[in-house]
Amino acid sequence: MKNRSALNNEVEIALSDESQFVRKGTLNFLDNALDRSSGTIHARATVPNSDFLLTPGEFGRVRVNLRSSRQVLLVPDAVVSADQTDRMVLVVNADGVVKAKKVETGALRYGLRVIYGGLSASDHVVVGGPPVRPDTKVVTKDGSIVVGSDEGSN
Repeated sequence: MKNRSALNNEVEIALSDESQFVRKGTLNFLDNALDRSSGTIHARATVPNSDFLLTPGEFGRVRVNLRSSRQVLLVPDAVVSADQTDRMVLVVNADGVVKAKKVETGALRYGLRVIYGGLSASDHVVVGGPPVRPDTKVVTKDGSIVVGSDEGSN
């Protein structure tokens, strides 16, 4: 079995004249300090260069995919509401009654909000339709969630 350290992560690279992240490499160093004046952090990756297009000093975009073993759910960002202290999502229980569930949220991924806790994969999340309040009885219908893109996002 191959040992994968925390820094053994994939990077994707697009040169300045490329629109897609077609080059892949392996992150092997990540500094622990952020340069506040430029908003950058030092990192190093090993990238195959079989076509010899990568040259010193060249500019491009790099996307670092840090792996995590934590299971998450993704929901449309618009379904997450906030009060002064908590984030909540409306779900429909087995009796067809809307209930608010407190959730632990994360960043946006593919245009969807990461949910770390508070929801289960079997929950029926209220997405779209007319506005509803908790403790309202509703009739549900199945739908789908459209995945967006992270292109150009931070």
